[in-house]
Amino acid sequence: VRNTRRSAISSLQAKLLKGDASTVKASSQLLQAVLAGPLQQPLTVLLSDPMERCRLTALQLLLDAVPILPDPTAILQGLLPQLVVRMGHTPVVEPAEEVRLVALQFVEAVIAKANASTITAAKEDLSLLLAHGLEDSFPDAKKAAAAALAALSAKSPAGTLEGQAERLLKALIPNLSHQHSKVRLAALSGLRGLVLSGLPAGLLSQQLAPALKPLSFDRATAVREAYYAALADWLGCQTVHTAAAAAQIKANGTAARTTDTAKAEAAHAAAAAHASCRTYAPVLLPLLLLGVTDPQSSIATAALAAVEEAGAAWQGQQQSATIPPQQQPTAQGSSVTAMETDEPEQQQENGQIRDSSSNFLSLAAVAAAHLPPPYQDLPNTGCQCMVAALLPQLLPGILTGLREW
Repeated sequence: VRNTRRSAISSLQAKLLKGDASTVKASSQLLQAVLAGPLQQPLTVLLSDPMERCRLTALQLLLDAVPILPDPTAILQGLLPQLVVRMGHTPVVEPAEEVRLVALQFVEAVIAKANASTITAAKEDLSLLLAHGLEDSFPDAKKAAAAALAALSAKSPAGTLEGQAERLLKALIPNLSHQHSKVRLAALSGLRGLVLSGLPAGLLSQQLAPALKPLSFDRATAVREAYYAALADWLGCQTVHTAAAAAQIKANGTAARTTDTAKAEAAHAAAAAHASCRTYAPVLLPLLLLGVTDPQSSIATAALAAVEEAGAAWQGQQQSATIPPQQQPTAQGSSVTAMETDEPEQQQENGQIRDSSSNFLSLAAVAAAHLPPPYQDLPNTGCQCMVAALLPQLLPGILTGLREW
């Protein structure tokens, strides 16, 4: 009987996906019809078959079919409860690590083709499954779960995963110190998406930041590069979300909107992004600044560039959030009126730096200060404005660190 089931599922896999002398391989529409219809229940039952080969072949068939199917989410909805039973609880029922790996790869492939509404409806079961996947003892399963988490975060609307973020972080953070650098890289990829999708207040500073700091001294250059790139994304004052909000505003019937209304909505989006940046920056800026001291010159240069980009984004968002719509730049490129802020105004003229008090500092004098590489001159105005605004929040942590020496 066992051999009959194994032969049947192997033959079915070959005929549907490859075809043979007597059978043409199934079209995408036919494959969708049979896998989401008469074959769904038998395949679901096979996930708990006592023979590992049957379970693995059934999942491999589904995984290979995902790129062909027009709508693989219909299959996931039927299989997900059984996958959670097998792999979403402690102790994990599924004993075979190869089966767990293929199941997680299948989930990632489906998420990549799913729409946001389907993901939102299944977020609790998916988060439970991925959290246990991240805790799997098999390194490849950890990497597959992290890749699936990255895909889930990218597909989910902002804030959708906040209710599951603590559980996912608890499973994800130990992988940042895993002995395999590829697992650490995968964990960083999943973590990057999870943070960008939105974390509840307090999780970043209380749980995530302490776990991130050791990555500044990771022995693998690729891990440090990915770590500082993730910090740059998080500290980029949410420019990705601001751009998405602007695109949404443009998509919502621009022809019916007045210019002032569109500008007001853009200013509102910038203000929200700036408020988010004010929450993230006091925690993440000190971590990113450690990258400027990295012994790898390329990493140090990239970290400094990321800090300056974050400062420029900070300054631009402050302008967009502060200037009334009628003072916003027009499509013809007219200049913006001067901001009435307490932040210092600086610009570079003829090899000199001028501040708002009209005092001139020679660039040669800046060079004489012996700023170490990768610095070539003073950080840009946006960086100085950002640090000046955040200094009351940055100083307590700096002083605490100094007392621990």
